[in-house]
Amino acid sequence: MENYTEQEGREVKEMTLPAQAVLYLNDARKWVMFLTVLGFICVGLLVLIALIASLAASTFSSKLGMPFPAWGLGLFYLIFAGIYFIPIYYLYQFAKNAKAAIFENKSELFTPAFKYFKSHYKFMGILAIVILSLYLLVFVIAMIGVGIGSLL
Repeated sequence: MENYTEQEGREVKEMTLPAQAVLYLNDARKWVMFLTVLGFICVGLLVLIALIASLAASTFSSKLGMPFPAWGLGLFYLIFAGIYFIPIYYLYQFAKNAKAAIFENKSELFTPAFKYFKSHYKFMGILAIVILSLYLLVFVIAMIGVGIGSLL
């Protein structure tokens, strides 16, 4: 008997994974965990850089004549670390849940794993759209600036 579930207005047939697919998924999970460890280390380094940059900028801001507050540089790095943390966290949750599903031999544990996997790629897709939009905005502003500059 086949089981069907309803999602987003369409029927999705439930299926089992072949043993070879589970082995491939386990290998991928190991690499994902490796990349998440590296990602968390990078987030930690970004936070450390934010603290150092804030202290250094506040120390030298009067000598350098910075056009923005000294804490602004540290805040920039903290925001960047926060944005970078989100997809790394999703990948970590995917690897953790996939490991539990594989080693406990419970296929229902794959659902949360793939939920986090989907969330990771959804976040990365939205981030790519935002970055491309910012590039386009900067390009348009630069072209307007060049056009106005040529008129003067």
